[in-house]
Amino acid sequence: MGACGCLGQSHLSAVEEPDQERDQITRSTSKHLSIHQFYNIEDEIGKRSYGAVFRATQRASGKKCAVKCLDTHSHDGRCNREVAIMRSIDHPNIVKLVESFQDDESTYLVVELCQGGHLLSHLMTQGESFSEQKMVLQQILRGTQYLHTHSIIHRDLKPENVLFSSGGPVSDNTVKIIDFGLSRKFVAGETIKTMVGSPVYAAPEVLNSNGYGSQCDVWSIGVIAYVLACGNLPFRGDTQRSLLDKVAEGRPVFLPSEWRQVSVQTRLFVSSLLYKNPRRRPTAAKALADVWLASRAGPEAASLPGGLVENLRRFKSQNVLSKAVLHVVAGLLDDAEVSAIRSAFLSLDADGDGRLSPRKLQEGLRLSGLNLSEQEMQEIFEGMDVNGTGAIEYTEFLAAAVDRSKCQGEGVCRCAFDVLDWDGDGEISTKDLKHALHHRRLSDALDAECQAIDESMSADRDRSRSVSDFVALLYV
Repeated sequence: MGACGCLGQSHLSAVEEPDQERDQITRSTSKHLSIHQFYNIEDEIGKRSYGAVFRATQRASGKKCAVKCLDTHSHDGRCNREVAIMRSIDHPNIVKLVESFQDDESTYLVVELCQGGHLLSHLMTQGESFSEQKMVLQQILRGTQYLHTHSIIHRDLKPENVLFSSGGPVSDNTVKIIDFGLSRKFVAGETIKTMVGSPVYAAPEVLNSNGYGSQCDVWSIGVIAYVLACGNLPFRGDTQRSLLDKVAEGRPVFLPSEWRQVSVQTRLFVSSLLYKNPRRRPTAAKALADVWLASRAGPEAASLPGGLVENLRRFKSQNVLSKAVLHVVAGLLDDAEVSAIRSAFLSLDADGDGRLSPRKLQEGLRLSGLNLSEQEMQEIFEGMDVNGTGAIEYTEFLAAAVDRSKCQGEGVCRCAFDVLDWDGDGEISTKDLKHALHHRRLSDALDAECQAIDESMSADRDRSRSVSDFVALLYV
């Protein structure tokens, strides 16, 4: 697989117009405090598009995380756009933004730490078969489908930007798409002409400057699938120029010596993702539904953890403050702590769009032998839909379904306390909470409940000053 990393760190680049609206949003949702007050920044663990990534430890809890450091004033507001995009997405197969800090020089993105390494290094270490690698492609496609559903195009999908949550085998692991430095919002039918991305994973329409849309991400996944299947890149060239010319031509090479042991079905699937004409490529959703991919990689029928319904019932009766803070706490839990709930969410999410509608939730519960009345189902759903979008997103599901004992550990509570303490004064005020909820896109939905939040906070304000009292305040 030596050729896989060829030119992987090179980037096409062109200037895009800054998005002043997103810049303003980011300035209001990043903490204007020194990150060093809350995190110990340690060794550098990677270079990403327009930023370095460091391992870090939260001072109060000892929780490990990763921190991406960006120049606040460079790249025409690109770092502010990256924060705005990351705070808008919530999916099991996309790296999770914990919080962000901004000072005069730098913007810091605190994200979950993925300890399993990037795609190719992990798979070579584990020696996974290609049938198991189907699970990887499925997870990448799920994350990509979610992005496209939310009008976000990644534009730099490659093995280095696909990480594993842990060092375990694929069957017990979670794939995470990372690095949104080149991502942007798009409008259906819009043609983008900015030439960005990693050359050998970029689609022909990107290199040819003909204009492109979200289908360029599907091409990049096709290149990844090709590499997983045969261990080499689909395009060869003696020089970078000749290699890029081959990519621009859009004619992948399937050498018999490399593909002899690969099934015809595999080749047909990979070839479909690598159609030069983007209109002939399947969308991420259609690729995800492909018979070959779903044959051994699809999620099983919903197998829900014991006590799930009782947790959902309990959550719907929680007060507004508890629901809001549980949303924050659930987002801080490690993948290993919520693996059963994550699997349940993916099983319930039959079409893979990263959201649960009332119909999906009811059908999933019914298939698992849990028949609730229509009224109770509606009450549970409305209680879970904290941000009021009419659909249940991943972290909303976690917050409602997780066992409360996992949320009351000292480490996660210390971390949550610091995340909510927006001004860093050691006390969570109503103003702090409103800032934190705005960062998580919950404030608009909870505006009508702000008085209740204020009353909950002021009724026992002193108790919110320590972590142990913070726990007692939330879970009475």
